[in-house]
Amino acid sequence: MTTAPATIQDGVVVLFEYTLSDDKGNIIETSDEVGVQAYLHGSGNVVAGLERQLAGHKTGDAFTVTVAPDEGYGFPDDSAPEPVLLTDLPAEIEEGMPIFAELEDGSDIELWIQSIDGEHAMLSQNHPLAGVTLTFDVEIKGLRAATESELTHRHAHGIDGTETHGDEAPDAPGENGVQNSVRNGILDVGDDTVH
Repeated sequence: MTTAPATIQDGVVVLFEYTLSDDKGNIIETSDEVGVQAYLHGSGNVVAGLERQLAGHKTGDAFTVTVAPDEGYGFPDDSAPEPVLLTDLPAEIEEGMPIFAELEDGSDIELWIQSIDGEHAMLSQNHPLAGVTLTFDVEIKGLRAATESELTHRHAHGIDGTETHGDEAPDAPGENGVQNSVRNGILDVGDDTVH
């Protein structure tokens, strides 16, 4: 049996609860809605400012982290949102949802559903929280060593390490599969493809 790491450091899977608020104190999201979250520290799975300030904490720590836009979701750029027909997008979209466009060179760009109106969705390159100072109230619920599979895939495979993509069998209990993908469908937009 592996001993749990004592503190948050690279290669450690962190189990935590949180409440995220904006710079006006409005609650944006809370783990009360989704349960304890898991991420692999040092792999960029959470915003940079949060990850940096979590380092060194241990199970049971409860604290507040403030993250400026430059270490959060960046600053908004000046590009105008682009309209895309709803019929060209995956069926289950919501405002604020990310989708991915494949560019001509094969690289991906993340876009955000800014609004949905009539027959169109407005897609923006700006994250909905771009320019916002974020406040995370965090409680560390547990730490565990990452498995080789998690280190290879660069993300946690769920709370107990048994989540899979659905197209592969889970590893033995206590080992890790692959976490569900966030990509939703595929769409051709001109010379680009939106997932």
